[in-house]
Amino acid sequence: MLDYKEYQIELDGCHNFRDLGGFPGTDGATCYEVAYRADALGELSERDVTCMKDLGISTVIDLRTPEERSAVPDVIASDADFDYITLSLMNQSAADLEDITQLSTLTELYIDLLENQPAGFKKIGQIILNAPGGVVFHCTAGKDRTGVTAALLLGLAGVDRRLIVDSYAKSAELMREKFRRMQPPGLPKSEAMDLVAARLLGSEPEYMEKTLDYLERYFKSARQYFLEAGLSAGETEDLKERLVRGV
Repeated sequence: MLDYKEYQIELDGCHNFRDLGGFPGTDGATCYEVAYRADALGELSERDVTCMKDLGISTVIDLRTPEERSAVPDVIASDADFDYITLSLMNQSAADLEDITQLSTLTELYIDLLENQPAGFKKIGQIILNAPGGVVFHCTAGKDRTGVTAALLLGLAGVDRRLIVDSYAKSAELMREKFRRMQPPGLPKSEAMDLVAARLLGSEPEYMEKTLDYLERYFKSARQYFLEAGLSAGETEDLKERLVRGV
């Protein structure tokens, strides 16, 4: 049995908003109110925004493309109480439905992120390290770009890969209703399209298992990945300390 206490924040307009605290690691459990993962923040209610402020969140990192941000702007983008940072982890063509359907599994997308976005992951680490309060990072569904980011951070904190995979796999269930609304109304109904939808909208454990296999094979660890991405040894250790100690 996997024993950890991941905290989901219940919001009106966000379905996959979770605190990365509560995961046991090699040097202690990850600290609450340091880093959060989420799906898009374009439907937040006033109560949701107040909740984020009450949690001590100071910074939001939007990992979506400019086109995604334009289509569904974050509610808090112009709120002076938040430092809103845009940091796209993929170009628009990679985010297009037609392009993604060519992938055999989402693992290919995740490996592509690891290979081609080290500067982005380095920047995320530096933002979390230097933010005055909690940091939320999010994409559209909160499972792909966000899921890889969460996996790297939890891996750096010494969290067992079984817990990282289990946390990743929760997204599909949490996003089920929102995924249903996100599907284009004119999408043809067929067995092939059902397979495409399952591939795009799922968060099968094997997707993250294979991604972590790749990470370990080519980078040895999340710590080494951050180092090769450009974080200094001191920054990498300090980021781990912040995730685990909250300081």
